[in-house]
Amino acid sequence: MNSQSTDVPEGPQDHSPLPTEWQEAIDSFLEFRRVHRGVSSSTLTEQRRFLRQFAEHVSPPGAAVRPPGAIDAGHIDGFLLRGCTLGRRWASRAATALRAFLRYLTLLGEVPAGLASQVACPRMYRMAGLPRAMEPSDVRRVLRSVQRRDPGGRRDYAILVLFATYGLRLSDVAALRLDDIHWREGTIEIQVVKTGRPLLLPLTDSAGDALAAYLQHGRPRSDDRRVFLSRLKPFQPLTRSHISNIVRHAMDRAGVKLQHVATHAFRHSFATRLVRNGVPIDTVADCLGHASSRTTSIYTKLAVEDLRSVSLDPREVIP
Repeated sequence: MNSQSTDVPEGPQDHSPLPTEWQEAIDSFLEFRRVHRGVSSSTLTEQRRFLRQFAEHVSPPGAAVRPPGAIDAGHIDGFLLRGCTLGRRWASRAATALRAFLRYLTLLGEVPAGLASQVACPRMYRMAGLPRAMEPSDVRRVLRSVQRRDPGGRRDYAILVLFATYGLRLSDVAALRLDDIHWREGTIEIQVVKTGRPLLLPLTDSAGDALAAYLQHGRPRSDDRRVFLSRLKPFQPLTRSHISNIVRHAMDRAGVKLQHVATHAFRHSFATRLVRNGVPIDTVADCLGHASSRTTSIYTKLAVEDLRSVSLDPREVIP
């Protein structure tokens, strides 16, 4: 999966320990996928989350433990039906993780052959839904929620400005290096993790000012060339999870509520703003670092207000 693979609701969070049988089975499955299938760490993290939720469904805390080998079709259907309110994307990702897990258990001889085929996976249609973008007023509220008087605030503000200004992916902000900011040329080079292609963008005044304030008065001294570092020694580069939490907390402070990955709300808002301003779709695709403008075309569906402005009043066409 790509770096957007976690753009799904997470559902209820329960960090209570799993029964030993389940924890060992999930750990060995994920290690098998990593070593023998070359699955990315982001996909493994997502699948761990889904399988943990499934384990808690089959063997809820306080109840008798039902081991993985005792799974039946009823457990599968009950789990997917319970989570279907989280959306088609959640159901599709959960079903994919569950099917792979059951195939692994079949390989070990722990569940009957064919059980994996009983996992119903909803059909996903291209451009069936709409990206959930924030309104410009919400973006401004999130930015204003950050207190920039201390180093941590200046760092968080610079991160948020990058998301709002360029619509970057979470992985691209985490990977940003000092050498990627070309001050004299007035450009910023994004090493797009998903496509592996560099993306050269103009360094806007707002982004430049925010980055300069952080680098001069907020970033700790470190030999690491990554831009965004932790505030405590040994000053490690911020992970995707840390940056995601920074964005989520800022949105919470601003009272902006969304049910999907917070950083993608900025990306969707950036793309929607360009489309509504009449920027050609190929140019929008280039700004977003998309390999194909087909991926970008989903944002053309968001210009609903533009369509309303040219639509006919029903009284004009109904006798």
